[in-house]
Amino acid sequence: MYLLTELQRDGLQEIFNLGMGQAAASLSEMINEEITLSIPRVLCLSSEELISTLNISSEDDICALTQSFQDNLIKAEAKLIFTEDKSLELVRTFLNRSVDLDELTDLEEDALLEIGNVIINSFVSCISDILKTQFEGTIPVLVKKRLSSLFVNQNTNLEEDKNDKVVIAGYVDFTIVSKEITGYLILLLDFNILELFVQNLLDSMVN
Repeated sequence: MYLLTELQRDGLQEIFNLGMGQAAASLSEMINEEITLSIPRVLCLSSEELISTLNISSEDDICALTQSFQDNLIKAEAKLIFTEDKSLELVRTFLNRSVDLDELTDLEEDALLEIGNVIINSFVSCISDILKTQFEGTIPVLVKKRLSSLFVNQNTNLEEDKNDKVVIAGYVDFTIVSKEITGYLILLLDFNILELFVQNLLDSMVN
């Protein structure tokens, strides 16, 4: 496991606070509901360790929106994960009406892509602004699968061997009107990129 220094952890915590604060404000405006956002917990660990750390069974069905982004130095991948039941609840809130499961199937993907775009793009935009760089992003992809298979056989700009990846994970808790909807925003980086990425963030925040 890569051990973050206290300064690095504080810097990453601030990034998640800023990025997810911006995302929550955008989502609140989109669904016209008040949203509170807990302070993300920042961990740095391998993707295999992450699966056992999340408060989701590895055999649970999840919905995940994935988008890769890069500049001339850094390649990274952001994932927004919800358990399937919470994603359905989020879609119903987004649509502002009750929807039967049969009808929801036709609307769910578009709604989740729109919600995920707002959250991930706000987060990546915050990183881009701090680093004073311009990231090129891939088209976001929505998948439904078990958590245990989420990091296996992906088409990604990162290295193929998942054991060579280090994960910076921010645990994001949304509360929308009396409903508790918990999601996970995860940032994946190749091990050899992590230290450069963190140092560039810290240097940019100081300057």
